[in-house]
Amino acid sequence: MICVVVQTVIFGFGNVITKFAYESVTPLWYMILRFGLALAVFALIFGLSMVRELRGVKLDDWAPTAACLAVGYIACNLALDVTTATNVGFLAVLPVVFAPFIA
Repeated sequence: MICVVVQTVIFGFGNVITKFAYESVTPLWYMILRFGLALAVFALIFGLSMVRELRGVKLDDWAPTAACLAVGYIACNLALDVTTATNVGFLAVLPVVFAPFIA
C-alpha cells in the first residue's frame, strides 16, 4: 500500500517539476534525464533479475507496448510545454477512467 502511495505522489509531482524544468532544459532532454535516472535506480535494485527476465522474453512481446508508451510520454511532455500541468495530468489519467468501461 505504501508503494502505491509513493508512486502516486511521485507521478503527481512529475508534471509540476517537469513544467519548472522546461525553463532551463528542453522536454526531450528532461525525459532522458528522468527515465535514465529511473533506469539507474531500478538497475541498482533489480539489475540481475531484470536482465534474466528480459532474456527470457521475445522482443516482439514487449517492444510494441514500449514504443506506444514512449510516444505517449513524449506527447504528454510536449503538451506540458504548451499548456498547464493540471490539464496534462487530467488528460493523462483519462484512460484509467475509461478502460474498465471499455473492457
